[in-house]
Amino acid sequence: MKPVGFEDNPCELVINYPTNNMLGDWSCATTLKLESKDEGFEIYQADNYQDLIDHPVEMADFTRFEFEVNNTPHAMTLTGQHTTDIARLRADLVRICQYHIDFFGGDVPFDQYLFLTLVRTKAYGGLEHKKSSSLICSRKELPTEDKPEINPDYTRFLALCSHEYFHAWWIKTIKPASFHALNLGRENYTEQLWIFEGFTSYYDELSLLRTKLLSPEQYLTLFAQTLTRVQKSQGRHKQSLAESSFDAWTKFYQQDENAPNAIVSYYTKGALLAFVLDIEIRNRSNDTQSLDDVLKLIWANYQDTGLEDDTVQKVVAHLTQSDFTKFFDDYLYGVSELPLKQAFAYVGITCEFSHKKAELSNIGIGINKTQEFAVISHVLEGACAQAAGLYVGDKIMSIDGIKIQAKDLANAIDSYAEDSTIQIGFFRDELLSELSLTIANSKPTFCTLSIADNLTKDTVKRQEQWFYHD
Repeated sequence: MKPVGFEDNPCELVINYPTNNMLGDWSCATTLKLESKDEGFEIYQADNYQDLIDHPVEMADFTRFEFEVNNTPHAMTLTGQHTTDIARLRADLVRICQYHIDFFGGDVPFDQYLFLTLVRTKAYGGLEHKKSSSLICSRKELPTEDKPEINPDYTRFLALCSHEYFHAWWIKTIKPASFHALNLGRENYTEQLWIFEGFTSYYDELSLLRTKLLSPEQYLTLFAQTLTRVQKSQGRHKQSLAESSFDAWTKFYQQDENAPNAIVSYYTKGALLAFVLDIEIRNRSNDTQSLDDVLKLIWANYQDTGLEDDTVQKVVAHLTQSDFTKFFDDYLYGVSELPLKQAFAYVGITCEFSHKKAELSNIGIGINKTQEFAVISHVLEGACAQAAGLYVGDKIMSIDGIKIQAKDLANAIDSYAEDSTIQIGFFRDELLSELSLTIANSKPTFCTLSIADNLTKDTVKRQEQWFYHD
């Protein structure tokens, strides 16, 4: 539907309301400029084609509620069956939005903002736009009046809202220099996704702590999940964050069964690099600067030009008057392990890794849990499952001659002591086979973060500064 040759011309979008009564009381939600409205249709304007496609449109019988932050109108629509505590969701969104606006000095890069939310039984995701975001969530992730406490499901939804809202500043306004003239007819490559998705993934959850929607303990539990996901990825030893960013089109969004061994996420590891960089900046500047200051300086100076691949590195060096060349060579362009334990220790946090009970990743496999029997979805390099000869697609039928279903497999393997040898019966290419597997747990990947005991006054102060930017 791209108007070839007319991409820079103003656009007009006409929305005709449905006349079928079975569709209910439909409304239209969008941040496009409304030109006129009648009982049967609405006419919207866009500056050009790119402006048009950056304003999603929702037409449905949805729930809509509004709120104001910094004299700027905001709204959220919820499309689908739900029993949401609207008052609570509104109040929590106000706190999140106010935090992000204040973070960037009160500058608001839009005249209105809309969260378009599709509510489903089981779904999750989001996409940022310059004045709105398109979200999809599960019903269980929305707050209800009978559950006043903030639980992990609702936290996940608030983090999603925080993430996409932060993008209004951090990719829709500040962006790679090469994104200022995008060719929408092909893939656009950049090494900077670790900056725009990784940093955003760091701040989306940290903002929930800084707004005191989460306690420090709740935040650390949430952040530990990110560490666990990265530690489970063998690909972190092979693909750098810069490569992960550049190869997003061809690898991250085209993952196969070997992806856990070959790639690393610029979202999750990018968030960890953001944290380690934040702590390193604080350390080298005697706690006078932080990653917050890097983003604020970039916001003040790079809206028109965008970022080159080394802009962040230059800004960090300027703010700290310190050479970060080796830091970025090791952790951005290389695959060195991030110094996570040392970074957490600087702010009085204990970081420990262990084996989680009844986890198939302990022996190095993942399975398809939608089938009665476990079908292996991936095998981690160097794990005992690979050494035994298990392969992607193998359907596990038995352990030591006893039938085993997918839902029971992890607990069954966990019941054996390490160094035990078990017989696994499986189908491969419709042929029944059996092999011996000697249980040898892989490296511990389950992360636990906790506030350390007996902290010095200086460490407590650093912790408070990181938690709340006091």
